[in-house]
Amino acid sequence: MLEGPGAVFVFGQDQVYALEGDHAALVEAVLAAAGAPVGREELVAAVLREAGADASERAAVDAAVDLLVRLGALTTVVTPPAKSASKAADTPGAHVVVCVTGAVGAVYAPQLVERLVAAGHQVRVAMTRSARRFLAPRSFEAITHRPVATSLWNGTPEAPAPHIELAQWADAVVLYPCTATTLARLTAGDCSELVSAVATTTRAPVLLAPSMNLQMRDAPAVAENLAKLRERGMFVAYAAEGHEVADAPAERVLRAGVATPAAHVVRYVGWLLERSLSGGPRLLSRAAWTEEHAAQASRGLAFAADEDMVRALEAHAAPPARVLDVGTGSGAMARAAARKGYVVVATDFARGAIERAEAAAGGAHVTWLVDDVTEPSLVGAFDVGIDRGCLGCVPIARRERYARSMAALVRPGGVLLLKVHRAPAKNLRAHGFTPEEVLALLAPSFDPIAQHDAVLAFGDVKESPAFFFELRRRAAVRGAV
Repeated sequence: MLEGPGAVFVFGQDQVYALEGDHAALVEAVLAAAGAPVGREELVAAVLREAGADASERAAVDAAVDLLVRLGALTTVVTPPAKSASKAADTPGAHVVVCVTGAVGAVYAPQLVERLVAAGHQVRVAMTRSARRFLAPRSFEAITHRPVATSLWNGTPEAPAPHIELAQWADAVVLYPCTATTLARLTAGDCSELVSAVATTTRAPVLLAPSMNLQMRDAPAVAENLAKLRERGMFVAYAAEGHEVADAPAERVLRAGVATPAAHVVRYVGWLLERSLSGGPRLLSRAAWTEEHAAQASRGLAFAADEDMVRALEAHAAPPARVLDVGTGSGAMARAAARKGYVVVATDFARGAIERAEAAAGGAHVTWLVDDVTEPSLVGAFDVGIDRGCLGCVPIARRERYARSMAALVRPGGVLLLKVHRAPAKNLRAHGFTPEEVLALLAPSFDPIAQHDAVLAFGDVKESPAFFFELRRRAAVRGAV
């Protein structure tokens, strides 16, 4: 809308309405009353009250509202019920890392960040050196009230490297805009730049929003990189139409290639977060798991080893067989195995879990390691692998990595003891599974020995329905040449 001498001009999609006199005053009154989100009845009542009019004038106000809605000056939205302050504090929004690279589309990144913040997410920003040619970090710091990461180094020896800290903090990572150079880095596993290091390291879903001219995007090298990154579990937002600013202003025409509009990316991020939940509460990041274990320790929660898993361990291998406990959590299974004479290595991707488990080890001899089972640093094979609830905490996009890792870590002829929540897993921070899903995931490398109904404790939930699988590592991986 424009206000001019003696008239108000309202712009629709295809035409402009010029309103004068009482009509103009009425439209101005409606827009003034709609300065904040408000229901239609409240809006009409406010306009009538401000004008000192009665209900007999409602038809005119309704007509003005209908006109403004039709022209797009007013938008009808559905808003969720307001949360209380205490409830909002208990359930903060998801952690979203926005990585900005050196395309001219970077100038639209603050709009994306502002929309994500408005949607209730906690947002942090990382920028490449080239991105800072288009925008200063303060553009984002003013919106997020958080420092912007711009380097692989933070100058503080005792603090974690910025890319590790951001990767662990994130529930979703968005590269907006994403250049062809960054795509090449990601494909090659080149972590020499902060943004590629974050996207490569994180366990969270990664959304790429390429921004480049159409000829560059369709080039074989770029197309191959995008295809490879999708195969690895990343998501690609198709480019939108816009003007190629690399062309001279007089030569610019509407064409494909610009980054996806911010409003669409916010919707994609919401979908990715929902998808990673598989219908339940969102999976916790590495940093959040560390906080969770600290909270459990402060509440004095202690977990005993699952007797059914201990019995299965003894049935399949005698001490001093080598045992690997992945996602050890409280360390109860690792301690129980060590006390029976097994050689035990226990891993968890949350440092807080390992610190808590090691502190409670007592006389149990266990090697405790901070390690991610989807990208393990361990080499060698174990006689028995134990997974008590870890698979349920693996993001969907990383499940195949989990399966490949377990195949590499359990020796041929060895056994995997796996316990998962039964689908649907309600009110838990983990995925639930059907037996068919588990067996299909592990079929390339493992044969089922036995399957049992079971229960699985998880945080404060003492007994949640679960499945317990005993699987034999096949000597030859199915499909291998």
